[in-house]
Amino acid sequence: MTYFLNFRSQAVGGAVVDPYLLTGDGAALTVSVVPSPQASALFAGKHVLFVTHGFNVPYQSGANSLELLGRYLKLAGPYLYVGMLWPGDAWIPVVDYPFEGNVAIDCGKRLADFCNTVCVGAQSLSFASHSLGARFLLQAIAGLRRRAKLLCLMAGAVNRDCLVGEYAAAAANCDRIAALASHKDDVWTLAFTIGD
Repeated sequence: MTYFLNFRSQAVGGAVVDPYLLTGDGAALTVSVVPSPQASALFAGKHVLFVTHGFNVPYQSGANSLELLGRYLKLAGPYLYVGMLWPGDAWIPVVDYPFEGNVAIDCGKRLADFCNTVCVGAQSLSFASHSLGARFLLQAIAGLRRRAKLLCLMAGAVNRDCLVGEYAAAAANCDRIAALASHKDDVWTLAFTIGD
């Protein structure tokens, strides 16, 4: 059973909504809503890892991929894995990229609010992202009322100086940051540069 934090109003594209917690099997898309009063108790005393996908990932693909990653990580005991689903996609893929940064920022602000209210009892908060999900998480960490334990940015679709510029506040609010990228990644080295 995996937990998901859903920011989506639709399966593809759509508006951002205040996040709500789901539980179940993301690969089979058999999930149900966790009642709000139970969410704070779920996070209490846990080392929470929030993980999100990047740009151009519809709900079904995101839920499936995040479910598989959760199974692979096999976090248990005081650790809690939460996959995050956000609307960084559209019915016409790729063309919407210049607008999805604002969606990621909106989701980040809402995630910070969620962590500042629902996750106050958690032992620690860590975050991992792929691609444009980096902007989502950096925005969230900048708004946290506590320090993040770890941030892992995988092929982050952000400028290389963002941790000393635009997101310096996020970097200052995080104990450890890992940035993973490949110079042989054509999407990252070519498409991101053109889209940016």
